[in-house]
Amino acid sequence: MADDGRGRVTLITLHSAKGLEFPVVFIAGVEEGLLPIGRAVEAEWSDPLPMEEERRLFYVGITRAERLLYLTYAGMRATYGRYQPAVASRFLGQLPATHVHDGGRRTAAARTAARGASLTSRARGDSGAGWTTTLPEPEASSSPSMPAYRFAPGERVFHAKFGEGQIVTVTDRRDGDQELAILFTRHGSKRLMASLANLEALPGDA
Repeated sequence: MADDGRGRVTLITLHSAKGLEFPVVFIAGVEEGLLPIGRAVEAEWSDPLPMEEERRLFYVGITRAERLLYLTYAGMRATYGRYQPAVASRFLGQLPATHVHDGGRRTAAARTAARGASLTSRARGDSGAGWTTTLPEPEASSSPSMPAYRFAPGERVFHAKFGEGQIVTVTDRRDGDQELAILFTRHGSKRLMASLANLEALPGDA
C-alpha cells in the first residue's frame, strides 16, 4: 500500500520473486515457449533438467500469492513481427483442478466494447461499459484446430522450415493436441505442437 492509501502494483520477474509474498499475484504469459521457455522445451527429450528448472520457477511464482493468484496466457501472440496462435503451458494442466477456477476468455466483441469503455467504468464493472465479470466461452476460431491425423514415435515427417526429421516421442495433451519431440536431419532436436507445426507425414521407406 502506498503512503497515500492507494494500491500499488509491483512488476517483478519470477527469478527475483523468491522470498517475497503479495496479497494478489498475476503471472502473465503462461505459455509453451515462455513458461516453460523454448530452450527447455526443445532440450527436454535429451536433458530433462532445464524443464525441471522451469517447473521449479513456476512453483516459486505461484507460491508468492497470499490470497489470489491469476495465471494468464494469450490466444494469439506477436513474435518477431508475426502473429501466431499461442499454446497454454503444460504446467496449467498439472495444477489440481479443485484449486483452479477457469475464467475463460473474452470474445472479439467483448474486447471491442472494453476498448471503448473508460478505465474507471471498466474497473467498477459498470454494466454499460461492455465489461462483464462472467466471461464468455472462447470463439471456435480463437484456438488452432486439432489435426485429425495422429502421429506416432518413429514416424518420419517434413517441416517447411526444419526439413525432414523423425519423431522420437509423442505426448498427448488434454486438449486433444500432441506434443512431438522430433530429431531433424539438419536442425537437430525440436519440440513442436502438432496443431501448429503443419507437419507432413512421409512414407515409411523415405
